[in-house]
Amino acid sequence: MPLPTNPGTNNVSAARVSQLPDDDLGQPEQELTPQVSVNESESRDPSRAPEVERGAAAPSTFEPISGQETPALSEIPAPSSVDASQVPVPDSEEGLYGEHVLLASEAVTGNPDVEPELLTFTTLHVSESSEGPPLAEDNLPYVESPLECAEGQAFCVEIPLKPRDVQKWAQESSPEQLATLATVGKRARVEVRVKDLSREEVALFDQAKQKELQCWIQTSAIKNILRSKLNPSQILKSRWILTWKAPEPGETKKRAKARLVVLGFQDPKLVEVMRDAPTLSREGRATVLQTIASCRFPLSSFDIKTAFLRGKADEGNPLAMEPPPELRKLLNLPESEVCQLVGNAYGRVDAPLLFYKELCKQLKLLGFTVHPLEPCVFLLKTGSRLHGILGVHVDDGVCGGDEHFLQKIESLQKILPFGSRKHQSFIFTGIQLEQLPDYSIRASQSEYVHRIPQIDIGRNRRQFPEAAVNEEERTKLRGLIGSVQYAVTHTRPDIAARLGELQCQTTTATVQTLLLANKVLREAQEHHQVCIFFQSIPVERLTFVAFGDASFASSKNLNSHQGVLICATNDQLNQNLEAPISPLTWSSKKIPRVVRSTLSAEAYAMSKAVDLLGWVRALWGVIHVPEFQWQKPESGFRQLRTAIIVTDCKSLFDLVTRLAMPACEEYRTTLEVLLIKQRCLENACFRWENPQIWMHLIEKQWSV
Repeated sequence: MPLPTNPGTNNVSAARVSQLPDDDLGQPEQELTPQVSVNESESRDPSRAPEVERGAAAPSTFEPISGQETPALSEIPAPSSVDASQVPVPDSEEGLYGEHVLLASEAVTGNPDVEPELLTFTTLHVSESSEGPPLAEDNLPYVESPLECAEGQAFCVEIPLKPRDVQKWAQESSPEQLATLATVGKRARVEVRVKDLSREEVALFDQAKQKELQCWIQTSAIKNILRSKLNPSQILKSRWILTWKAPEPGETKKRAKARLVVLGFQDPKLVEVMRDAPTLSREGRATVLQTIASCRFPLSSFDIKTAFLRGKADEGNPLAMEPPPELRKLLNLPESEVCQLVGNAYGRVDAPLLFYKELCKQLKLLGFTVHPLEPCVFLLKTGSRLHGILGVHVDDGVCGGDEHFLQKIESLQKILPFGSRKHQSFIFTGIQLEQLPDYSIRASQSEYVHRIPQIDIGRNRRQFPEAAVNEEERTKLRGLIGSVQYAVTHTRPDIAARLGELQCQTTTATVQTLLLANKVLREAQEHHQVCIFFQSIPVERLTFVAFGDASFASSKNLNSHQGVLICATNDQLNQNLEAPISPLTWSSKKIPRVVRSTLSAEAYAMSKAVDLLGWVRALWGVIHVPEFQWQKPESGFRQLRTAIIVTDCKSLFDLVTRLAMPACEEYRTTLEVLLIKQRCLENACFRWENPQIWMHLIEKQWSV
């Protein structure tokens, strides 16, 4: 928070200079709030006070002061040529004139009880000429009682800068907008600087460092080695990352966390090291959750403590670490020795892969098998009986099983200690999961959607909706789309189509596109309670249904879009009876090629739907069907219950169900139809549903 400086001091500066190491560039003192010295008699008369500069550009024109010459406009340097070190600083604050301002602000920190409140100021208005609060942003809170400085005071802001930050700031086209400083300030709020800590806080971080070092020693991740036995390029530097963690449930004090990492980018074999560690896919996670609900297993999760210290390093790429002073003192290492990385370590480029290999090794020793189509899904079986299923995303796991399965998880915890273990309700990969009494599972991202900020659009920009956006606005647009896309991908299929249309306008975005993006976000936040359910459908009755639809190009939008939805259901749906539905996976995107008719668009979308349906059926069959032949889908799918493929395009339905060769205007469409016919022969039923009936049911539902 900006702090006012007291008057009467001998040294007046708008920014304190941080103590930089020898390899950093020294920063001159800069006045963020320029001040003009006037005569004492004139300072008592505010009407005669000079105008104060309101920006980071060159000084503005001011009234001549008695005894001083007014510089010509040609003598005033350009904003890029102003040398801040040459700005005169008065010897005292005697006669300085302050001007009250009204600042529009937005809170950028989270819980004010956990971390100090910080505001970011976006607009500046002189209080004497302003009429009410500024309205330059969208739905942002404003300070009704703005900060006021007494006469002779100024706002002071300190941002720690590194040499590369200074160079980047100097190379900006508009350095007066302080974009680089804002980015650096945001990064500085994450890590903790020791010089800003109190003695008690320093003691907390010292304890956290010792705890971290003990983890390195207990996992046998390092051993001492003579420096002369290694190539200097194989000795990586290390650093501490200090952060504050939120209090545990029931506690009020934040926790100090210290992480020791190596600078993995210094690896001499950086481009040669294998680093592609698998992660849990959306379809894999949905299959795990649906299996837990259908088998009526209790839902639980865990995260492995100090995961990236588990595993063995590649012997073909020996590396060492320059230990920090704390570790060197703990191990009594002389300067001639360093720490060899015999195990995994934070910061290594192959750290995730090394941990995955270690996890697979330990799970296989406990009797687990890896899903052949999903490397992050592990099964525990005895013959044809499924005891439990586990899905792993890096060091986080979601699982469910019987007593035998839980005993194996306890054994895993003894080998790879857990940081936490939760049951029934928890957050997994940003998704709030909750198991209900009937064993069904609810997945929601309500809180996440609420935290997505809107794009700030000034009142002047709104007056020209067809104006093209600048690069800064385009970056904000991409950020909003990416944030909403995360929710759409996992729990919000209801706004997938709107977001897909918005994504197509990114490269040619206008102010109207920004307004549309804010509207889509508001709709998502107004219906934040929308979630998906994995219904407890018995395994012996479960089947799958695929919906495919498309929108052909219009006069306003020349792009065609496709929509696909794959759900788990039971056999009652194919009998035109009410049936439970569990959405598993979906997509809504632009068709990547030009289609010449509605039939072509519908055929392309349905082809994608049946392809995705086959993949989900294969994932399910490996888990629940003994000796499922996933290598031969045409025979493996016959071991499953009949799947359902639904379309609302009558012409597509006629072409697929006819025995004659389909005759389409496009031969490419003919191939798509033949592909759909082939998939229908793999124990699937193709159905047409009248769209008017669907609309009638929807209207009836909304009228209730």
